[in-house]
Amino acid sequence: MGKPRGAKVRRGASPRAPADPAASERLRRVIEAVGHPVRSATGDDYLRELVVHLSRELGVRYALIGELRPDKKERVFTIAVAESGKSVPPLDYELAGTPCESVFGGATCVYHTGVRELFPRDKLLVTIGADSYVGAPLRGADGAVLGLLTVLDDKALSDTSLVTAVLELYAVRAGAELERRHHESSLRRLQRLVLAAERVGRSGSFEWDLATGKVQWSPGMYDLYGVDATTVKEMTSELAMSFVNREDVAAIEAGVRAALEGGPPVDVQYRILRPDRNERIVSGYGEIFSGITGAPERMVGVVLDQTDRSRTETALRESEQRYRSLVEHATIGIYRSTIEGKFLFVNRALVAMLGYESEAELLSADLARDIYLNPDDRARLLREYAEVRVFGGIDVQWRRKDGAAITVRLSGASRRGPLGLEGFDVIAEDVTQRRVMEGRLVASQRMEAVGRLAGGIAHDLNNVLTAVRGYADLLVADMPADDERRSDAKEIKAATDRAASLTHQLLAFSRQQVLAPRVLDVNATVVQLDQMLKRIISEDITRVMTLEAMGRVRADPTQLEQVIMNLVVNARDAMPRGGRLEIRTYDAATLTEPIAGVSGTEGPFVVLEVKDSGVGMDGATLARIFEPFFTTKPMGAGTGLGLATAYGIVKQSGGYIFASSEPGKGSRFTVFLPRVDGTLEWPVQMPALARPLTGNESVLVVEDDANVRRVLTESLKRLGYRILEAQDGTEALALAGADPGQIHLLLTDVIMPGIAGPDLALQLKAVRPDVRVLLISGYAGDALLKGGPLELGSHFLAKPFTTTELASAVRDALDA
Repeated sequence: MGKPRGAKVRRGASPRAPADPAASERLRRVIEAVGHPVRSATGDDYLRELVVHLSRELGVRYALIGELRPDKKERVFTIAVAESGKSVPPLDYELAGTPCESVFGGATCVYHTGVRELFPRDKLLVTIGADSYVGAPLRGADGAVLGLLTVLDDKALSDTSLVTAVLELYAVRAGAELERRHHESSLRRLQRLVLAAERVGRSGSFEWDLATGKVQWSPGMYDLYGVDATTVKEMTSELAMSFVNREDVAAIEAGVRAALEGGPPVDVQYRILRPDRNERIVSGYGEIFSGITGAPERMVGVVLDQTDRSRTETALRESEQRYRSLVEHATIGIYRSTIEGKFLFVNRALVAMLGYESEAELLSADLARDIYLNPDDRARLLREYAEVRVFGGIDVQWRRKDGAAITVRLSGASRRGPLGLEGFDVIAEDVTQRRVMEGRLVASQRMEAVGRLAGGIAHDLNNVLTAVRGYADLLVADMPADDERRSDAKEIKAATDRAASLTHQLLAFSRQQVLAPRVLDVNATVVQLDQMLKRIISEDITRVMTLEAMGRVRADPTQLEQVIMNLVVNARDAMPRGGRLEIRTYDAATLTEPIAGVSGTEGPFVVLEVKDSGVGMDGATLARIFEPFFTTKPMGAGTGLGLATAYGIVKQSGGYIFASSEPGKGSRFTVFLPRVDGTLEWPVQMPALARPLTGNESVLVVEDDANVRRVLTESLKRLGYRILEAQDGTEALALAGADPGQIHLLLTDVIMPGIAGPDLALQLKAVRPDVRVLLISGYAGDALLKGGPLELGSHFLAKPFTTTELASAVRDALDA
């Protein structure tokens, strides 16, 4: 910016007195007049009083002191302003286009007149109507311009030399005061920052005079220690140490001694007890400063509140300990691995699961090479779950250290870093036994479904067989002894007997046959069958019996014999070239098979074991051996009902049957029957007595199958009985209510539409208490197996039956 017309600019000039002696004297008087009132003032007071007296003594309208702020250098901010000898509020204005630009550039500017025309952009000059202007820069100790001292008047200056000399003279003092003002402002700002930092950081600072013991505390220290500064006349090292927990004093003293002896600065954590009885944990840091002689003079330091941090760290340590304890003592395997398959961490449960000796040994193993049964499975899982954050329910095949395969369910999360996928954190649960039991449950459910189907088929088929067999018996009874057709009728009866045998086996498998349980000795049952077993086993099979059981069981003797026979025959067929057959009995407190999750495993049990050295079975065959009609024998060599029948009888008797086998290593069947206390009830030693099978009593026959009902009524009429017949329970109750005579026997089917046979028996007994009951069924189902009328003295006859068996059962019920 060039020098305006009519301006005098002095750059870097020193204040000098006018050459005219009269002017010099006037200058002296002005300086004395101005300097006398403000000589004792400092800071802003000095600056305000200075402009007031300059305005008054120099006879100018305005005098002001301004500065530029670092954040807004485009504007002038006044510190002190005087108008006509009086202090007025400060103001600020734009710097550009004003005579002050040159002043801030470092020059003293003098415009004795016409300043408004020279600077038309200066709104302040226009507002106050200024005509003259004199401004001197205010410099700091380093020569930098900090502000300006300016006078303005609404008329031309008469003595610019005097005004300029006065301003330049007082600019030196005003510059020093402005610099001190800046320093004080910076110091106050720094103090505010320190105090704010202490509050935010919960810290305080101190200075300890080692000679006098006096201590200077910052406000943060008083806040930290909970001490009201106004109540402390003088802080000393003794008073400061009185707040420290006694147990921590020795550590502080040791740190101070070491620092005084030239050691490292004090760095110690200790506890303080505030006046409000609140204990805080703090960290103290102090450094020794020496004097001119080199002797320690003072310690300066800071104290930080570590209470929350310490508590957080303690809580974190406890949390880590709990987490590690939880992981270490977990009953399922937990591990961390890299993406390459290297173990980084394993817990003890995983070590035990995989059969390793120690965590260190397992950490040296490789997942793909040593753990996965098929390494390709791990590669496949990496492809499928590389982008999945959390995964679960993945079943894989692992290999133990001893080579045994196990099924493991994996759940976990992928671990990612700056470069992407780094590895996995995984929970591994051995579900081998669970999968075995789930398979057995599915098989059991399938067997139950097949059993219900088999029972339903047996029911309908038994009705048909009962009718066929009954009519065949009637035909034979009506034929002369020399009738050639008698042989045909006998063949019909033989065929129905063979069909009835199949239906009985189906009922045994489905556990729907009616048993006649007795307290018996398993050893005695095996011994009684010994002669029969000899006949069915070939001479090249060695038979070994070890009968060690002492307990008794409650079972149907005939059905138990059927179980033993079926197991022995199965063993015989598995040894076509001979071998060894072992039959063993023993007592057991619990199930000895490695089976988990089976209800009722608590004993005691009596165990029957049949073991052979035959060809054995693979896993697929072993899983189906108890299914009806499943057989490994050639077509026509068996029905596939032997083991299914044994399974049904054992389960209906409240027991368990298990099988184990391997190809080429034979098979073992183990039967667990609940052990009972009681007197032996079988064999029953009662001689058979001949008796008549006819009678003249009244019999109410109730059967929903018309063919069976006709056979029953015709057979009983021929034996002399008076017959009432009904097709269902409702009709039977109506007949019984209308018949005036005595009804001696109710002969009813168990399963019927409407009122079932057992319910009909109960209702009829309510009105005719003396009536006897004979239940018949080809499929008793839940209606009979769960108790009911049998407990009230009812009798039961299973379909199909012969007319002789019918006559005998009727007489048994009437004569009981």
